Amino acid sequence: RFGNLPSHQVTVAGRGDNTGGTFRYTCADLVRFIVCNIGWYPLTDPGELDTASFTALNTANSAQLGYVYTDEHSIADVVDFFLESVGAVGFFRRATDLFAVQQFGAISGAATPARTITENDISIDGIDALEVGTPTFRVDTRYKQNYTPMSTADILEGAIGTDREKYLRKDWRVASIKSVTVKSNFPDATVFIYDTAFFRWFDAWTECSRQLGLLSTQSQGFRFLVKQGKYDFDRMDTVYFDFGDYDDNGVRQNRFGSGPTRKFIVLDVADDVDTSGAMLTIWRDDA
Repeated sequence: RFGNLPSHQVTVAGRGDNTGGTFRYTCADLVRFIVCNIGWYPLTDPGELDTASFTALNTANSAQLGYVYTDEHSIADVVDFFLESVGAVGFFRRATDLFAVQQFGAISGAATPARTITENDISIDGIDALEVGTPTFRVDTRYKQNYTPMSTADILEGAIGTDREKYLRKDWRVASIKSVTVKSNFPDATVFIYDTAFFRWFDAWTECSRQLGLLSTQSQGFRFLVKQGKYDFDRMDTVYFDFGDYDDNGVRQNRFGSGPTRKFIVLDVADDVDTSGAMLTIWRDDA
């Protein structure tokens, strides 16, 4: 109780859930708790989790996250928001049905591929080159949401004219990074703006910088049908893509900028019931 009527807006800072006596702040820890404790059919921890992937995500990004929901959202929406804050995805592994998380990273740091996809693996229907758009020259990472932006009348006099006032007036703080070089080389380069659950500038800025590194290059993406018995892929696997055909002299020529050492990340694997094959979507960030 306040004891008397407040003369200005009242603000609150909270620490979140501490079920079991432990506060959870990192993306991996928050997601793990949500999928194993919330909803009608929570997963079993650790039996239904790829626990190594959660450890790896904590290593990749151990920043503290926090967010307040004031209305109803699905579990999937909440989990996706936390994962997207650190540039990660969640999925069930095809071979084990275990739920895994993984940060989306540059092809330069991807694992050594265990397989090579060639023209012999791909259905006669051919390859769709995906529209990946122009590079991004600026990334704005919005963080530490202010749920009640205030006017001058709402702000205590001592905060007027300070950095605190700037925050109280806006709904988000923003960490922003841009590349003048990318904008010069690609006049149509875009701006990527996204919301996150970060509440510290350095954490937001670090991920903002990483995102710019991913998005500021000319990337490639392809979708094609892999023949029956020719695939054992999972999402986020790394593969070599070496597609070619033969010229009039019978010499094999690589196509689509592919080659025996060109690594791609598998973004999606969708079973095709008509052919018993699978539709693969692959991508790399440096064309």
